[in-house]
Amino acid sequence: MIKENYKELKVQVKRPFIKTVSNLSYAQVAELGAINRDLKMNLLIPQMDEPMPVVVFVPGGRFLYVSNDSNIQNRLRLAERGFVVASIEYRLAPNNNFPAPIIDLKSAIRYLRANAETYHINPEKVAVYGESAGGYMATFAGTTNGLDLFNEGRYLEYSSDVNAVVDLFGVTNLETIGADFSEAQQKYHKEPPSPESLFLYGADAQVNQGLESNPDKLKTSNPMSYITDKTPPFLIMHGGEDKIMSITESKQLHEALCHNGIDSKFYFIKNAEHSGVVWEQDEIINILIDFLKHNLT
Repeated sequence: MIKENYKELKVQVKRPFIKTVSNLSYAQVAELGAINRDLKMNLLIPQMDEPMPVVVFVPGGRFLYVSNDSNIQNRLRLAERGFVVASIEYRLAPNNNFPAPIIDLKSAIRYLRANAETYHINPEKVAVYGESAGGYMATFAGTTNGLDLFNEGRYLEYSSDVNAVVDLFGVTNLETIGADFSEAQQKYHKEPPSPESLFLYGADAQVNQGLESNPDKLKTSNPMSYITDKTPPFLIMHGGEDKIMSITESKQLHEALCHNGIDSKFYFIKNAEHSGVVWEQDEIINILIDFLKHNLT
């Protein structure tokens, strides 16, 4: 008699099935003078019984480029832990300037609330999570909670407020973006056509507008100036080996939030650069998940 060569295995289900929705148009916006561009988002939707919190991921890219396919590892891990995760694109410099990307992020939040039933979202539980330039936009979304600012486009009957913000090595104060770095680097950030100048002033910054050309606009671009008692809890992280974004940016934000009585947790990751493999490790994602679960569930 020949012994059958097989093994019997009963699998315990611990991870949900993740549905993906790609290139979903969430807004139509003006580009070069005409409303002619669809902004897209990608969704990761866990297949679970109850409506789930949603985390809106805002990729970085120095305000000059963006990919809503980025950071798939951490986005997938968040989805496996029971969050719908939306990754968005937004308008970029130099064809667009401040506050266009902030308007886009708020449009994405309203779109998700308006379509919460379709995507199995709990509209009362919304967080934003951004890296680098995306961290700046996520911060803006949080500090303008309860303020009728930067809301344009469709679904204006829905709120763009958020319940929590995750800011990883983000920009906060454009005036101090080069702090702690060399004099040459500080000069690079302030003179045209730096990415920050292009973000504030658009194509004009290619020739004659440096970062400090318009002090009033520079002031309005600082998300810390909008903090109120409606600002939600923040999780801030910054790498000790970051040679692109000064840690002063994260320290200033953390101190401003604490000064105004807002719950802020700040982590200094000693061996982390500006993005990179350290940010994909379990220690980082577990902190993110704990923070989001505490504030969204």
